[in-house]
Amino acid sequence: GSGGGGGGSIGGGAFGGVGSAATGDWGSYGKASEWGGYGSMQAPASAPYGGKGGSKGKGKQVSVSSADIRQVIAGLAQLLPGGGRKPDENCLYLQGLPSNTTDGDLYRLFAPFGAIPSKGVLAKLLDDGSCSGVGFVDFVDVAAAQAAQVALNGMVLPDGVVLTVQQKRKKGHSKGAGALH
Repeated sequence: GSGGGGGGSIGGGAFGGVGSAATGDWGSYGKASEWGGYGSMQAPASAPYGGKGGSKGKGKQVSVSSADIRQVIAGLAQLLPGGGRKPDENCLYLQGLPSNTTDGDLYRLFAPFGAIPSKGVLAKLLDDGSCSGVGFVDFVDVAAAQAAQVALNGMVLPDGVVLTVQQKRKKGHSKGAGALH
């Protein structure tokens, strides 16, 4: 898979040396105040796996954080690759989605075409929680957005509804009643 670098380095080169779990070197990112005030998020005191000393019990010792992953992701959103607003050329507008479509479904459908930022998918929901048939997907790279549009636009779903995948229109250029996104 594509899961970062070797030697315990968090995120590999993509994060430019954010830190190393193996050495406990978390740089300036270990301070709770720099994580958006999560309180007790601290740099690890020692390597979480192996090393000299440690537990002589059975199996590997695994630590589990009590932090909310949504808080962690939200706090890192601008630091993660692809964070921030994307140009309209990188953004797709979807129409004709099934009523049970979720953000996760859109991610699974569009991620094979290229990198999608952490807040880069949205299935627009109705008051009852079902999908309105409309969604948005933002890509880090314009070529990925174009490839997804070419591959999926016009696809006929099992019930006969045609999936529309279009480049997001600039505000003020939409046909009809207002902006799309």
